[in-house]
Amino acid sequence: MNYTQIRFAKVPDFEQAYRLLPSFAHDQSLGESVKQVFIDVSLRPFRLRPRYSILSRDVDDAAPAMARETHEVIRNLARGLELGEESTRKMVAALTWWEGWMERGADKITDAERGLLYDAAYTIAALTLSLCPCIETVYIGELNPGLLEEYLLKSNYGLIPRPALQRVTKVEYHPGDWGTAGESTYDTIEFMDLFRYFHRLPRVESIEVAGAAEYQPVRNLFPPATSPGIRRIDFAHVDVSSDTMAAMIRIPVALEELSVSYGGCMYPDCGSPSIDLALIAKALRQHKTTLRVLDLDLGPAIISISSNDPDEGINGLDRHRDAYFRIDEEASSGPLLARDLPDGDGEHPEAAAVGGEGGLKALRDLAALKRLSISFRAFTDDPLDRRSSLGSRFTPLQSVQLVDALPPGLEYLCLYGYVKGKHAAMDEMANDLVREIGLGPAGRLPRLAEVKGIDETVPPAFDIAEPDDDEAWKRPSLHLGWC
Repeated sequence: MNYTQIRFAKVPDFEQAYRLLPSFAHDQSLGESVKQVFIDVSLRPFRLRPRYSILSRDVDDAAPAMARETHEVIRNLARGLELGEESTRKMVAALTWWEGWMERGADKITDAERGLLYDAAYTIAALTLSLCPCIETVYIGELNPGLLEEYLLKSNYGLIPRPALQRVTKVEYHPGDWGTAGESTYDTIEFMDLFRYFHRLPRVESIEVAGAAEYQPVRNLFPPATSPGIRRIDFAHVDVSSDTMAAMIRIPVALEELSVSYGGCMYPDCGSPSIDLALIAKALRQHKTTLRVLDLDLGPAIISISSNDPDEGINGLDRHRDAYFRIDEEASSGPLLARDLPDGDGEHPEAAAVGGEGGLKALRDLAALKRLSISFRAFTDDPLDRRSSLGSRFTPLQSVQLVDALPPGLEYLCLYGYVKGKHAAMDEMANDLVREIGLGPAGRLPRLAEVKGIDETVPPAFDIAEPDDDEAWKRPSLHLGWC
């Protein structure tokens, strides 16, 4: 059978892949038909209940026994990955254990065997990826440190002779069946790992995450301008710190589309999302000649103020500086921290006051921007407004028009959360914008052809910091099994 989609999440997946490896190695067309892969290899049930029925494997009595020569073919495939002497030794040892486990028909493993099971599963996944050169989409959930992570990293950084995933264009976060949280709570993930595993792949174009938050992340630093391929980042219903968000925005060399929405799920400690818009604006300016589409839906996020601590964000740098980080540092340009970038207000002093101390200030630097969808309150002067974009508090901007903050090449504008007649100061800003639009080619926004969110309210995607189960965002169901 020719598969177009494969999965690595449960023990039967690895058993099936193991039996397919000799066929994939013999007939390259079998591996070339695979276009999508789902990877969630934390093997969480084994970690949580090492001696109970959840550990059971379905033994297929009808499956023919594999010849010893076939097992040796698979071990030779592992040697051919050339991950290094120690990793190769671990892979071969794990595959040898796996051969015996299959022959015994055992339905459980002991505590002492769990490490071998993990190594065998990671090795089988890596070998399968090595034989599927035409994969275009990766769905990834949880991935523990181990042999598969090493294979992905060395493939991404071009450190092995035959790296995997060279045709991948899209990477999307998707949790396994057991996930990391309840239906109404964010999954907590290491956002930076999505870039560490994939950002240098030659054809990668987009990174997508939905329904996730960071929680005491291991990594929140990343050398900027180190991904030549990524053009699109889509983060929907997330809760991410501003430092991490700014760092991720700066990873691509030339970002063209950015979509971020906050809210939709509950944070693990019931906190509220916050965003430092001034810091985000600094990061965006790195892409002022390439960014064409920006969608920033603040939802229930609190607008925070930049810290003046010069050392903030640099703590733990030595922890980040592994061999892969150093490779990126050598190729990087610009300061490591977004907060060390200039404000850029000098180019457009008339817009410097827009957004106040905690707001976006000017977006006029984004010369390539054509489509902008953004929360109206991103331009308010109330940085601690923790209400929604329909909130009741608003400090009027003095002698500053909204049009001063917008790039002159804008063709489409959508403002989330503006309610006509609710706030006089907001109405004044909206009216100024309407008058400017009415000037047509003679105005400061000569190309603006479509505006939403002024005459009619365009609500944010979510407006509640702690939604109940029936209010929370629900992850779309995807069929990510073998097919």
